[in-house]
Amino acid sequence: VKIWGERKSGPIAVLKPHDGQPVNSVTFSVAPERPDHIVLCTS
Repeated sequence: VKIWGERKSGPIAVLKPHDGQPVNSVTFSVAPERPDHIVLCTS
């Protein structure tokens, strides 16, 4: 999973969940009690 910032030439973060296996779906969600935390869900 590569996370890109606005107008950046490269990703700001690269995550390898599931021991590097391909990821078919990604979603981001804000934690209800902690708006400064972002939850990444993959499948």
